[in-house]
Amino acid sequence: MIPVKFRKGGAAISTYDFYDLASGTGIKVFYAGDVNCTVQDVPGTRTLSTEKFYSAIGYSDSASAAGDYDFDVEFERPTTIKGDCIVNIPVMAYNSGGAGYKSPTFTAGIKHWDGTTETHLISGAALVSIYATAGGTADRITAIKVNIPKTHFKKGETLRLNVEHTTAPEGAAELAIAHDPIGRLTIGTGLAGGGTWTNTTALTMQVPLVVDI
Repeated sequence: MIPVKFRKGGAAISTYDFYDLASGTGIKVFYAGDVNCTVQDVPGTRTLSTEKFYSAIGYSDSASAAGDYDFDVEFERPTTIKGDCIVNIPVMAYNSGGAGYKSPTFTAGIKHWDGTTETHLISGAALVSIYATAGGTADRITAIKVNIPKTHFKKGETLRLNVEHTTAPEGAAELAIAHDPIGRLTIGTGLAGGGTWTNTTALTMQVPLVVDI
């Protein structure tokens, strides 16, 4: 796989991170993050960026409830996507019960938003089993792979990554995801048990862009 550039300048995405010759797609990594916080420890606008930056908060927690989060990027030029997409999600669990596994299911959904209508393109799911001691926290990073159908985005339309998770079926658990493009381990968790991230906190999505070569 080799780096490759768009032929024309002024694009929202000027280069690819690598090129998949077999599929004819240029892969660009998007980083999920948050900006414009207006409430203490609560993310403001969740966004996607091709550049790394320091998130305002860097995590989203749902306590013991299910979670549902949208991360958006608006294309500045017509863009077509198609092919395999891998989403990596850092996950933290706080175990408020006895020692054992907490096993929520995480879903990554890829969507098209034209300003009026949200169209679901594809989604995939993964079970995440996290072992934590009684009253302790632990983190994992999961990977979800989906195959995006060929989809065209006009200038000004939005690619949306939706991350959802169930509650832990074992109960007695609080859950959080991290989304700091820089990958800091000191961003906090929002969980009652606190906790420190030990893996990266960067939530990433590899977007397959159709290229004209």
